[in-house]
Amino acid sequence: MQTWHVSDWPEGHESKITLVLTRVKEGTELTFTHSGVPDEFHDAIKQGWIDFHWTSMKAWIARHLHAA
Repeated sequence: MQTWHVSDWPEGHESKITLVLTRVKEGTELTFTHSGVPDEFHDAIKQGWIDFHWTSMKAWIARHLHAA
């Protein structure tokens, strides 16, 4: 779990990111929750996670799984 604040959010406003890894038959399942994002920033934050984190993480995992 990690608290998160973006510079253009209201002063003192923090959100919370939670990552949970669970062993499943096929390998590992990742559950991601980002709560407390101000409504007016929700869409931008969601797209930012996709563009800057999940897309590159998925590519990295695919490269390393195929290399193993």
